[in-house]
Amino acid sequence: MTIDSSRVMSSALRSRIMSADDAAALVPHGANVGMSGFTGSGYPKAVPLALAHRIEEAHARGAPFRIGVWTGASTAPELDGALAKVNGIELRLPYQSDPITRERINAGTMEYIDIHLSLSRSSSGSVFSGIWMLHWSRSLPSCQTAVWCPLLPLATTRLGSIRPTASFSRSIRG
Repeated sequence: MTIDSSRVMSSALRSRIMSADDAAALVPHGANVGMSGFTGSGYPKAVPLALAHRIEEAHARGAPFRIGVWTGASTAPELDGALAKVNGIELRLPYQSDPITRERINAGTMEYIDIHLSLSRSSSGSVFSGIWMLHWSRSLPSCQTAVWCPLLPLATTRLGSIRPTASFSRSIRG
C-alpha cells in the first residue's frame, strides 16, 4: 500500500505514517481513544473502520475488546457507526448523533457522558478525578490507558506543527 506523505514536511512525523491497519493494531482493549472531528469535518475514516474490523475479529474469537471514544462532537458512520455496530465502544463522550450508538446507549450496553462541548476539551486532562474517577471505576475498570490518535491534519510543517482542518478547535487547541 502506498501512502501519500507529501503534505507531511516533518521527517520525524513522516517516519510515523502508517497504514490504517497498523494504526488500529496499536489500540489495546480498554483504551480511551481520542479522535479528531467535529460533525462530518476532519474526523478519521480509515482507522476507525480498521479498528472495527479488529474488534469484530476479537469478538469472534471470544476475546473482549471495547474502547472509550472521545471526540470533539458527533462524527459519522465510519467512526461511531462502525465501532458501535461491532459493540466496540464501552464509553462515548461528549456528544454523538449516530443511530446505532444511540440504540446501544438507550439499551444500556454503552456508557455515555453527555457534557457540553465547551467542557469536553478541558475535562479530558483531569478525567481521573472526582466524579469521573467514580464513574470509570464502576463502568470501565480495564480502561487505564489513553491513546490520543488519529488526527486528520491538512499538513504538517518541517518543525512538526500541524496545519489543521476545520476540526482543529475541538481536537488540539489548549
